[in-house]
Amino acid sequence: MAALADAVYRLTLSLWVGGMSIFTFLVTPILFRSLGRDEAGRIVGLYFPAYFTYTLVLTAVALAAFFLLSRRGWRARHWVCAFLLVLAVASAGFVRFGYYPRAQEVKARIASFETVPASDPLRREFSRLHGASMALNLFLLTDGAFLLLLAPGVRRP
Repeated sequence: MAALADAVYRLTLSLWVGGMSIFTFLVTPILFRSLGRDEAGRIVGLYFPAYFTYTLVLTAVALAAFFLLSRRGWRARHWVCAFLLVLAVASAGFVRFGYYPRAQEVKARIASFETVPASDPLRREFSRLHGASMALNLFLLTDGAFLLLLAPGVRRP
């Protein structure tokens, strides 16, 4: 059982960090370089519900696998991992069910990001929500990377 939990834990962390990295550093920049801002935003917006759900599910699975893996004899590394995993699940849930729906509401009220000036109150509100969401996304990516680095010490001999 421990070997299966270990494999699930490591695979989940890899999918979490790899998936977020591809979307954040490859797919999204290519879309925004290749298309107009409104069209790229529309396409990325189609992926967001699945992306945020993907992140939430993977963080929750990693947390569950971690607890199955680390049932006995916790060391400091285990507590750090548990803390990072709980923060990840909470952050992913907050983005999925808090920031994202609110940003969608604001975005729907903006006619065009190409024609509406950045000084518009709705654009400013969207920028604030988008910035906070991006910061949480980078936190989740960094959190997952740290957990990958700490993973070799999680398995009990």
